[in-house]
Formats: sequence, C-alpha cells, structure tokens
Amino acid sequence: MTASLPVEEIAMATSVYMLLVSFAMTAGVTISNSVLGLVFQRQLRANLHGPGSEMVIKRAMADTDYIAHLTGHLRDVVVDCYLAGLNQTYLFSLGCSLVGAFFGLSIRHHQL
Repeated sequence: MTASLPVEEIAMATSVYMLLVSFAMTAGVTISNSVLGLVFQRQLRANLHGPGSEMVIKRAMADTDYIAHLTGHLRDVVVDCYLAGLNQTYLFSLGCSLVGAFFGLSIRHHQL
C-alpha cells in the first residue's frame, strides 16, 4: 500500500494507519462490552421477578464475584442471561467482520 506513496509521506501514512487501528480496536472493545451489558441486563429483567430481584440484578451487573457465589436455580438463570449476552456479542462481532470482509473484497487493485 505504501509502495505508491512518495518516501516523505510514508511516515505520515503509517502514523495515520496506526491511529485508526488503535481507535478501531478501542471502539470495538467498547461497543462489544456495551452490547454484552445491555443484553445481560435485558435478560435479567425478563427472567428475574419477585421480591429482591432488583437487588440481584444490580449486584449481578456490578460484580462478577457475586455471580460466582450464587447457588441453585438463581445462579442458573443469571449465568444463562450472561451467556445470552455473550451470544449477542459474538453475533455482533460476526456481523462487523462480514461487513469488513465485504468492503475488503470490493477494493480494487490498481497496477503501479
């Protein structure tokens, strides 16, 4: 890619490329974590009902150590909700990868 650039512009192109890569990685992790949190919370609210459920939801969202110490049916429900969130995160990442692959395939190669 840099073969078509003048020598004096290669450093600038490399710097911009590294800036974009670091931004994209940060944005990707942030968005994936947001998807996980949103789906996890939505699943908890849909599956936990009754007295004390709001406290369980708040603590499960805030502390994974709390989830590790749950037992019985409550633990199963919370873990299933977390797994549903992970599933949506993976599907979101797959969708982004497919969009990136589509755009990558549409790039035309030019002869130098």
